[in-house]
Amino acid sequence: MKSLRHSTLLLLSVLAPLLPAAAHGHTYQVIAADVPFKFTAGERTFRPGHYEFILVGPGLMAMRDHHQHVVASLVTRSSDTAQPLSTRLVFDRSKKKARLKMIYVENRGQVLEVIGDQLAVRSTSPPAPPLAVEAPSSSQRTDGARLR
Repeated sequence: MKSLRHSTLLLLSVLAPLLPAAAHGHTYQVIAADVPFKFTAGERTFRPGHYEFILVGPGLMAMRDHHQHVVASLVTRSSDTAQPLSTRLVFDRSKKKARLKMIYVENRGQVLEVIGDQLAVRSTSPPAPPLAVEAPSSSQRTDGARLR
Protein backbone atom coordinates (compact mmCIF):
# COMPACT_ATOMS: atom_id res chain seq x y z
CA MET A 1 0.00 0.00 0.00
CA LYS A 2 2.86 2.36 0.86
CA SER A 3 4.50 1.47 -2.42
CA LEU A 4 1.36 2.41 -4.40
CA ARG A 5 1.02 5.71 -2.53
CA HIS A 6 4.71 6.48 -3.05
CA SER A 7 4.49 5.72 -6.81
CA THR A 8 1.38 7.89 -7.17
CA LEU A 9 3.02 10.83 -5.39
CA LEU A 10 6.14 10.43 -7.51
CA LEU A 11 4.08 10.40 -10.71
CA LEU A 12 2.14 13.50 -9.65
CA SER A 13 5.32 15.37 -8.75
CA VAL A 14 6.75 14.62 -12.20
CA LEU A 15 3.58 15.57 -14.13
CA ALA A 16 2.55 18.64 -12.10
CA PRO A 17 5.04 21.07 -13.74
CA LEU A 18 3.76 20.06 -17.19
CA LEU A 19 0.12 21.02 -16.53
CA PRO A 20 0.49 24.82 -16.93
CA ALA A 21 2.20 24.35 -20.30
CA ALA A 22 -0.65 22.18 -21.54
CA ALA A 23 -3.26 24.66 -20.32
CA HIS A 24 -1.86 27.54 -22.39
CA GLY A 25 -2.57 25.95 -25.76
CA HIS A 26 -1.98 28.06 -28.86
CA THR A 27 -1.34 31.77 -28.97
CA TYR A 28 -2.44 33.71 -32.03
CA GLN A 29 -1.40 37.08 -33.33
CA VAL A 30 -4.27 39.58 -33.26
CA ILE A 31 -4.45 42.78 -35.31
CA ALA A 32 -6.99 45.26 -33.96
CA ALA A 33 -8.36 48.02 -36.16
CA ASP A 34 -11.09 50.66 -36.08
CA VAL A 35 -12.62 50.94 -39.54
CA PRO A 36 -14.62 54.21 -39.86
CA PHE A 37 -16.51 53.23 -43.03
CA LYS A 38 -18.55 50.40 -44.53
CA PHE A 39 -16.35 47.82 -46.28
CA THR A 40 -16.41 44.43 -47.94
CA ALA A 41 -14.22 41.41 -47.32
CA GLY A 42 -14.74 38.70 -49.88
CA GLU A 43 -18.45 38.70 -50.72
CA ARG A 44 -19.69 40.10 -47.41
CA THR A 45 -20.26 43.70 -46.31
CA PHE A 46 -19.40 44.95 -42.82
CA ARG A 47 -20.43 48.05 -40.89
CA PRO A 48 -17.99 50.63 -39.56
CA GLY A 49 -16.57 49.62 -36.19
CA HIS A 50 -13.83 47.87 -34.24
CA TYR A 51 -12.58 44.58 -35.71
CA GLU A 52 -9.90 42.11 -34.77
CA PHE A 53 -8.09 40.00 -37.34
CA ILE A 54 -6.63 36.79 -35.89
CA LEU A 55 -3.92 34.92 -37.80
CA VAL A 56 -5.20 31.37 -37.33
CA GLY A 57 -2.90 29.52 -39.70
CA PRO A 58 -1.37 29.60 -43.15
CA GLY A 59 -3.90 31.13 -45.51
CA LEU A 60 -6.62 31.58 -42.88
CA MET A 61 -7.57 34.57 -40.77
CA ALA A 62 -10.56 34.92 -38.43
CA MET A 63 -12.34 38.27 -38.15
CA ARG A 64 -14.08 39.26 -34.89
CA ASP A 65 -16.42 42.17 -34.23
CA HIS A 66 -16.50 44.39 -31.11
CA HIS A 67 -18.63 41.78 -29.29
CA GLN A 68 -15.78 39.25 -29.72
CA HIS A 69 -17.94 37.17 -32.12
CA VAL A 70 -16.21 35.62 -35.10
CA VAL A 71 -18.05 37.12 -38.08
CA ALA A 72 -15.96 35.79 -40.97
CA SER A 73 -13.06 33.55 -41.88
CA LEU A 74 -10.85 35.22 -44.46
CA VAL A 75 -8.84 33.24 -46.96
CA THR A 76 -5.47 34.91 -47.56
CA ARG A 77 -2.24 34.37 -49.45
CA SER A 78 1.19 35.87 -49.06
CA SER A 79 1.90 38.69 -51.46
CA ASP A 80 5.21 39.47 -53.13
CA THR A 81 4.92 43.12 -52.14
CA ALA A 82 7.81 44.87 -50.34
CA GLN A 83 8.26 44.28 -46.60
CA PRO A 84 5.70 46.21 -44.51
CA LEU A 85 6.91 49.20 -42.53
CA SER A 86 3.94 49.08 -40.14
CA THR A 87 0.91 46.94 -39.43
CA ARG A 88 -2.11 48.27 -41.31
CA LEU A 89 -5.15 47.39 -43.40
CA VAL A 90 -5.22 48.37 -47.08
CA PHE A 91 -8.55 49.04 -48.80
CA ASP A 92 -9.34 49.34 -52.49
CA ARG A 93 -11.64 52.36 -52.76
CA SER A 94 -11.90 52.48 -56.55
CA LYS A 95 -15.47 51.17 -56.54
CA LYS A 96 -18.57 52.24 -54.64
CA LYS A 97 -17.70 50.20 -51.51
CA ALA A 98 -14.27 49.93 -49.94
CA ARG A 99 -12.87 46.41 -50.29
CA LEU A 100 -10.34 44.97 -47.83
CA LYS A 101 -7.44 44.17 -50.13
CA MET A 102 -4.36 43.51 -48.00
CA ILE A 103 -3.18 43.30 -44.42
CA TYR A 104 0.37 44.36 -43.67
CA VAL A 105 1.81 42.52 -40.65
CA GLU A 106 4.95 44.31 -39.48
CA ASN A 107 6.40 41.92 -36.88
CA ARG A 108 6.00 38.93 -39.21
CA GLY A 109 7.41 40.83 -42.19
CA GLN A 110 4.44 39.66 -44.21
CA VAL A 111 1.84 41.12 -46.54
CA LEU A 112 -1.39 39.08 -46.72
CA GLU A 113 -3.69 39.51 -49.69
CA VAL A 114 -7.35 38.83 -48.92
CA ILE A 115 -8.71 36.46 -51.58
CA GLY A 116 -12.15 35.69 -50.20
CA ASP A 117 -14.19 34.73 -47.17
CA GLN A 118 -15.94 31.80 -45.64
CA LEU A 119 -19.03 32.20 -43.51
CA ALA A 120 -18.01 31.73 -39.87
CA VAL A 121 -21.52 30.92 -38.64
CA ARG A 122 -23.22 27.82 -39.91
CA SER A 123 -26.27 28.73 -41.94
CA THR A 124 -29.47 27.02 -40.91
CA SER A 125 -31.07 25.62 -43.98
CA PRO A 126 -34.38 23.81 -43.75
CA PRO A 127 -34.05 20.05 -43.58
CA ALA A 128 -34.73 18.07 -46.73
CA PRO A 129 -38.25 16.63 -46.88
CA PRO A 130 -38.37 12.92 -46.09
CA LEU A 131 -38.99 10.52 -48.94
CA ALA A 132 -42.25 8.60 -48.71
CA VAL A 133 -41.79 4.94 -49.55
CA GLU A 134 -44.82 2.94 -50.58
CA ALA A 135 -44.58 -0.73 -49.77
CA PRO A 136 -46.35 -2.97 -52.25
CA SER A 137 -49.32 -4.97 -51.01
CA SER A 138 -49.32 -8.74 -51.26
CA SER A 139 -51.73 -8.58 -54.22
CA GLN A 140 -49.44 -6.27 -56.22
CA ARG A 141 -46.35 -7.63 -57.88
CA THR A 142 -43.51 -5.14 -58.36
CA ASP A 143 -39.77 -5.25 -58.63
CA GLY A 144 -39.22 -3.06 -55.55
CA ALA A 145 -40.46 -0.18 -53.42
CA ARG A 146 -41.82 2.87 -55.19
CA LEU A 147 -41.10 6.48 -54.32
CA ARG A 148 -43.94 8.96 -54.26
